[in-house]
Amino acid sequence: MPPPLVIQASRGSPAELGALLERDRDAITARLLAAGAVLFRGYSIRSADDLGAVQARLGESMRYLGGDSPRTRLTKNSNVYTSTEAMKSVPLPLHNELSYMDAQPRLLWFACLTPPAHGGATTLADGRSVLASIDPTIRERFERHGVRYTLGFRGPGQPLEALDRFAKINKSWMDAFETTDRSEVERHCRETNTRFEWTRRGHLVIETDRPATKRHPITNELAWFNQAHLFKFNTRYLGRVRYELARAFFAATGLVPHDACFGDGSPIDDDVIDHLFDVLEALAKPVEWEAGDVLVIDNVLCMHGRASFRGARKIAVAMSA
Repeated sequence: MPPPLVIQASRGSPAELGALLERDRDAITARLLAAGAVLFRGYSIRSADDLGAVQARLGESMRYLGGDSPRTRLTKNSNVYTSTEAMKSVPLPLHNELSYMDAQPRLLWFACLTPPAHGGATTLADGRSVLASIDPTIRERFERHGVRYTLGFRGPGQPLEALDRFAKINKSWMDAFETTDRSEVERHCRETNTRFEWTRRGHLVIETDRPATKRHPITNELAWFNQAHLFKFNTRYLGRVRYELARAFFAATGLVPHDACFGDGSPIDDDVIDHLFDVLEALAKPVEWEAGDVLVIDNVLCMHGRASFRGARKIAVAMSA
């Protein structure tokens, strides 16, 4: 995948970017469909409210309901969140946002409020190229069976809550669904074809069956569209030491944050996971951030991830239906 198309302003403002999106909507959409991502640079986006106002010019925003990535909502009047708050020392593999849920955003809007001090690039890969690069036997099995995802969210008053203040490794169901009302969670799960179970300790476990590929609603192109390699508990993602520590820790708590298998219930073997990582790592391209950048990603055509980093990094994100 080539770098995202860059639209540069010398001394632009958020209002000028919003006007550009409205005025050149068709041309920008065409560029986005061709490249998968467009980077707007030089428009001085400095706050979550700036991003929310810009995003509203090109689509209805979505709440991040049921997602397992640790995030903080940054605005009251628009759906703008922090990008993932997962451990900065661990790279986040390429994936498609909310591909494990029944409804996913079409567009992702990332704004750089504080550039990373060291590392922290957002990585991109073309989902069409990923699909074409996967071993045909593995691809056929994923397309035939799909992926079954399992997510575990901690309940209130658990030891995991104290740990979460220091390391964002397990999200509460209250944070995930932005409510403390169990009946509201259950209603949302039923509406989104999500199986759910409340455990004896007050945790919530949900399960979804999703296809591994998706056709783009406009271009009809087929793309790799899942995150089985991220959900499947594996050493390739975590490394051997973190894997063993995490396995022991979550065994003691009685809650596994996430897992994945094929849609027929059969396991995804480690050699398959390794192959997927090989493909994704070979195709990944970094986007190095500058203050005020806005990166718009087509969530079907373009996978995204995050490199590890040190020091400060603040990226806001909004999602369009």
